[in-house]
Amino acid sequence: MAWLRIIWNQTNSAKVRANGFEPEDVNWVIDNPYAEANSRSSGRQIYFGWVPDGRFIAVPFDVLDEDMIYPVTAYEAKEPA
Repeated sequence: MAWLRIIWNQTNSAKVRANGFEPEDVNWVIDNPYAEANSRSSGRQIYFGWVPDGRFIAVPFDVLDEDMIYPVTAYEAKEPA
């Protein structure tokens, strides 16, 4: 799905940076997901994909409405086999 708005603030930006990524990396994966799933622990939707430097990441997010999401964090994930 093409999201029109990705909401960034100090909280989610800090969580993403604490894991070694930038909001631009997350935006890239949101725009170019390899796969989508739901978290078993939180129930959130998650996009998986490669950032431009080649790392494979997971991006859990909350859907705020039909065209707006809030990325909660991003973390390195195991690449698909």
